[in-house]
Amino acid sequence: MSEVRYLRRGDTVVTIPVKYADEAEKYITEGGYTEVQVVPLDAIVIRCEDLPEVKPLRGGGHTAGTATRSFGSAEDYMQYALSALAIAVHLREHPPVDEAQVQALSGVLEEVATLLKAEYRPEVARRLAERGVRVEVSK
Repeated sequence: MSEVRYLRRGDTVVTIPVKYADEAEKYITEGGYTEVQVVPLDAIVIRCEDLPEVKPLRGGGHTAGTATRSFGSAEDYMQYALSALAIAVHLREHPPVDEAQVQALSGVLEEVATLLKAEYRPEVARRLAERGVRVEVSK
């Protein structure tokens, strides 16, 4: 499959093979189309302009934003970045659960859900806490 450019105007998307680059430019300049990037639905797109500035360290390594590392190669940095991104995505999808919240929600469920079997209450409370349900907990 040859590479293509995707151009969009409103709800209309035009796919143009790269070998017809002049035709794509005509759509952009004369037709009011803009080029769009097509990525898989589960992709994470990070624009290069959103990356923090990288500065070298005197003793070796680099700093960018709040990260400071002294890896030897681009591959080492990439592996570290992918690992950190995997953790961030995991925490966004599975935020840490405050066990005090689980206990408090379990108590609320006990009060209001007499039909809910006792052995299922902690798991239901955990699922509610994972979804952001909060109860005032006095410590």
